Amino acid sequence: MSLIATVARMYQKSVGKSLAMYGLKYDDLLVDTAAVQTALHWIPKEDYTARTKRIARATDCSLKRSYLPDEIQAIQRPYEGYMEEKVAEAEAIDAERAALTRCAKPSSTYLKAALSARARPEFTPSESGEEEEVVDDDDEEEDDGDAEFGAAAEREHERQQQLQRQQQPRPQPQRHKPGKQTLAHQGSKQHFRPASAPAGRPKSAMASLRQQDREDSDDARQRSAAAISIAYLRAAAEKKKARDREFAVRSRSNGALLRFLALVADWTVVIVA
Repeated sequence: MSLIATVARMYQKSVGKSLAMYGLKYDDLLVDTAAVQTALHWIPKEDYTARTKRIARATDCSLKRSYLPDEIQAIQRPYEGYMEEKVAEAEAIDAERAALTRCAKPSSTYLKAALSARARPEFTPSESGEEEEVVDDDDEEEDDGDAEFGAAAEREHERQQQLQRQQQPRPQPQRHKPGKQTLAHQGSKQHFRPASAPAGRPKSAMASLRQQDREDSDDARQRSAAAISIAYLRAAAEKKKARDREFAVRSRSNGALLRFLALVADWTVVIVA
């Protein structure tokens, strides 16, 4: 067995150990780096793990070029911890939504306390005697206090409604540009369009068909690009195999020539001696 074959076998064994650390196998399907990058571009997320193993199995492990374990890790690194990050992000969003909902909706007890505090008159420290008399009146006449509280609540409710009506935007009158106007447009009535109406008309059947055709063409283009990538991988593998066979044949012929030259040199030494 030639020296080159022995070195190649030892190299294949060492590379196989490195690939076995990541659950991969050494394969005779040898391709170029550009082909691997082109194939990686067309891999969907759901098939990432399976296809990455098949492509990493076809990496260039010859004597001229080799994929180190760091480069193999770089192939599988983009989607590590993908689900964990998404779950953590969803939990953070839920917690933030719960906090906002809790702050935006105060309890009815808080509302009653705020309304009663707003309806109750304020007293200065110098009028402590009058304050005591007012407290005594409240204790004696509970019905009057309930009536005052109900009136204050109604006033507060009316004030809130008035503020909401003031904050609502008023519809601006449409201004028509001076130009040619037909009699039909001049005699037609102005129809009011509410703010809750949709912004535009729904898509027609032709528009939906056109969009569906565009999506089908995009899918077909992606499939054709993926097929071209796979064909390129196979062609590159065949070229690599042929190049390796040619190199092996040439090394054998060179070894035979070296042995012949060594034999001639030995015979020359013997004849000279």
